[in-house]
Order: sequence, then C-alpha cells, then structure tokens
Amino acid sequence: MRLRTALASIAMTLVVTAGLRAGDGNIELTPQVGYLFGAKAYSYNYAGEFYLAPNIWYGASLDFAVRPGLEIELSGTYSKTGVTLQNYSSLVPDSKLFDVTSLYITIGALHEQRRGKLRPYIGGAVGVAVFTPDNVLYETLTRMAVEFKGGLKADVSEKIGIRLQARLLAPLSFAGLGFWCGSGGCSSGVSAGSTFAQFELSGGLYFVL
Repeated sequence: MRLRTALASIAMTLVVTAGLRAGDGNIELTPQVGYLFGAKAYSYNYAGEFYLAPNIWYGASLDFAVRPGLEIELSGTYSKTGVTLQNYSSLVPDSKLFDVTSLYITIGALHEQRRGKLRPYIGGAVGVAVFTPDNVLYETLTRMAVEFKGGLKADVSEKIGIRLQARLLAPLSFAGLGFWCGSGGCSSGVSAGSTFAQFELSGGLYFVL
C-alpha cells in the first residue's frame, strides 16, 4: 500500500510538472547501466553485519527541462544481489542468507551548467526503495529513500548524447520530529538516518524526445 501511494504521488508530480512545462524545453530519456558497490547494515538480532554484495544494476531516467539549467528527473533502478551475514567472531564462518532484488524509484532535480557541448550537473532526489528477498522466510522491505548525484552529459548530436554519473543511494531506516520550548523561545527539528548507503557509477546514452 505504501508503495502504491508513493508511485501515485510520483505520477501526479510528473503530470503537474509536464503541465507547468507546457512544451517549453526538452525531455530526455536515458537508459542506464551501472555498478553498485557493496554495503553493510548492522544486525540487531545477530552478532554480525549484513553485507550486500557488489552488483550490476539497470535502469532509466526521464528528465523534464523546467528552465535553462534546471531539470526535474524521474528515475528507476533495478538490481539483484546476495545478502551475507558476516559474523563478528572469527570462529563463526560467514553465511549467505538469500538473494534480494532491489528497486529504487525517485524524483528530484538536476542543476546543470552548459559549457559548449558539455553539461556537468549535480542533483538530489527522494522516493522509495523496495527490497524483495527470494526466501519466503523474509519479508519485503519498503523504505523512503534519498539520493545525491553528480555527473556529466555530453552532446553527440541534437538528439543523442552520452551521460556519465556517480550517485549515492540511501534508504531511510528511521525518522523523527522534535518540538521544544525554552527561555529563548520555541523551536522544532526533523531528523532521519540510514542503516546503509550504496555508491554507484553508471553510464548511458540519452535521447532528446
């Protein structure tokens, strides 16, 4: 249910964005493939850490030009990897628990700076991360996720270009909201954290639609 709600929100955002854009600027479609580095997550029930093995991922992004130098981006990332329990004690061997498929769907913004045919960019996004184990003993895990990215787009022609990217993906495992008052007045704060984060390098061709 949470996943369907998030997907509906993303779809509505795209409809609103497209309406605001009203035909101004370009739309870019970028099929991508990349390499996800391994990541570790602390285990509360075992004397060790869960390790997500490095793996190849596949995905695509859709960029809507809002104004020169600013794009709204919807992206999706799919991968499959193995999860191993790495024990703290050297007397206990590591054990592979299961394979898991991961799906990230995010929406955010890119800030570009054109330099001739080159467009270096940085950006960030929020969305959902869904992890589905192939072992029925483990449940599917759905979390809010954030990502930070940077890269380079290089125009090959008016309709085709090359895109290179580095990105940090982080599912959020907890969040909190605080409100307090004192002699100096009242204040509030929001905090969030991630159990693990994955770094990736990727590349692909983009097509101007």
